[in-house]
Amino acid sequence: GDISITSGFTNANSADQESGTITIASAAAAGGTGASNTGDISFTSGASATGNTGDVTIGSGGSADTSGAISITTGASSGDIAGAVTMSAGTTAAGVGSSLTLQASNSGNNAGGAVSVTSGTEGSTSTATGAVVVKSADAASSGITGSLSLASGDAGGGTAASGNVVL
Repeated sequence: GDISITSGFTNANSADQESGTITIASAAAAGGTGASNTGDISFTSGASATGNTGDVTIGSGGSADTSGAISITTGASSGDIAGAVTMSAGTTAAGVGSSLTLQASNSGNNAGGAVSVTSGTEGSTSTATGAVVVKSADAASSGITGSLSLASGDAGGGTAASGNVVL
């Protein structure tokens, strides 16, 4: 059956009224001798042997003002390595592989949102910032690799110019 977790409802017409916050967290691990690990949190739809599995959607609601941001962030590490963030579409055994799309917002009457990909900065004792690699995957023994396109969008009508591509 369905499970629904909902915070309180507010009908107030005031900017300082909120309906409530929902927090899902694993328990904190106390210090001491040796390593203490916290538990994992997983959002997963069920598996299916013969049909489709359900979608997993993480989103903020629409708003007449500013909608809520979504942040996917790993915690900082004071001694070892901060956790990695991985976004990937699943592997398919027989069909065409799924796409991964990263797009900033469109605007009805103003500039669209920007997309920025930046490597990490170096620390005080390091010698280099992180690398940025954009490539199509290697092909199997007789396959063909996918193309790589880097282009500015087409300009609108009139005298508008397209953006530059700088290498």
